[in-house]
Amino acid sequence: MKKILLATTLLASTAGFAAAEVAVTGTARMGVTTDTISGDAQFSSRFRVIFTASGETDGGLTFGASVRNDQIGTGGTANGDSTVYISGAFGKLTMGDTGNAADSLVGQVSGVGYTSLGSMNELAWTYKNTTGAQYEYSAGALTFALGLGQTNTSEDLVSAAVKYSTDAYSVALGYEDNNSGSEISALGSATFSGATVKAKIVNGDFTPDTAYA
Repeated sequence: MKKILLATTLLASTAGFAAAEVAVTGTARMGVTTDTISGDAQFSSRFRVIFTASGETDGGLTFGASVRNDQIGTGGTANGDSTVYISGAFGKLTMGDTGNAADSLVGQVSGVGYTSLGSMNELAWTYKNTTGAQYEYSAGALTFALGLGQTNTSEDLVSAAVKYSTDAYSVALGYEDNNSGSEISALGSATFSGATVKAKIVNGDFTPDTAYA
């Protein structure tokens, strides 16, 4: 009898838990690319599955999580972009593969071509993929973000960014530092009759000269 009563109590206590809705999306591509070392043509394919969960607590807090699985042509698999967040009137707190504040608010120019032109489309340093925490707060058209993470066991990544965005245009400024150096990036975008134009500038210890895109 005690065991039955305990199980009933546990079921009753979990009835108030918020359940998350899970959505599954995916993308795929196949084509022919050029090997960066030999210059020879090679087949290339990729299948990507993304799981996204979201929900709301009884207290009005929004929460969610996402994870991505890539199946690349050589047969290797890799999990990336795994995050968990909670948000409310206080802002939004995200943990996991958050990247950093500059990635989130400044971002990159739009991808061009089959593989987005590689480094031509990524104007920034290499220490981007970090597991850490990021805090965001929005007030009207302004959004602020602070990020903390580790690029490796000895270097901490600190980042901050601010973005002003309207339906017609947006401007963003970001700062990143990983103990070995720092970098400042800025991006502006404008939309005209359905077409969006972006311009990005990056300057710092990891770019020998100011880079534009």
